[in-house]
Amino acid sequence: MLKKGLKFSIVIAVICLSSVMCNVAPDVHLTQTNFNIQGKVTDATDGTGIGGTVAIASLFGYKCVQYADRNDGYYIRNCSVVGVKGSTQLYVSGGSGYNEKWVDLEITSNLQTINVALEQRTQ
Repeated sequence: MLKKGLKFSIVIAVICLSSVMCNVAPDVHLTQTNFNIQGKVTDATDGTGIGGTVAIASLFGYKCVQYADRNDGYYIRNCSVVGVKGSTQLYVSGGSGYNEKWVDLEITSNLQTINVALEQRTQ
């Protein structure tokens, strides 16, 4: 059985060998971070809380998908993400009546509060 650190190193090596990113920008380093994020999703017009889906998006897809409650918001705890600086985002969708939104995240393990106001779709 491979140890966790060795498995992670092998995965990163395979990604780098098959990725254009490693050939073009050898100074780019992948990092693994545990995110702690909380916040509310609101209507951009009147500020009322709305329900929705919140997820962290990185190089390897969506992680830690949560539902944002219209009253209590959302709380993502210890979401482990592998990515490069500037490549990790918070994806927020308020359902069929709202436009989705992407918010750039800094790679940090501190608790961040990110409130997102979504605009209603125009027909």
